[in-house]
Amino acid sequence: MSEFVENKIHGQGPQGPAISPEDRVRLLDRVRQEARTQQAHARARELAKQQGVRPVRSIKELQGGFWPEEESADEFLAWLDALRRNDKPRSIPE
Repeated sequence: MSEFVENKIHGQGPQGPAISPEDRVRLLDRVRQEARTQQAHARARELAKQQGVRPVRSIKELQGGFWPEEESADEFLAWLDALRRNDKPRSIPE
């Protein structure tokens, strides 16, 4: 449970929490949201476990070998710019 929720539940009044009706609604919404978030994280962790996903330990693990060494980034950007300039809008057949 978050610090926000803990403070609201345990933090006020000698008779227990002194929470206005509006605060009760906000608190309930917050608790529900936290529960949904925790469930989503648990599902994501389980899916990663099933798929054998491991944490990235080095940036080199993310490095791909797909970029041709003979091509510079400037050449790629020039090609992309030319491709976009030559791409004419196509009419939609009726």
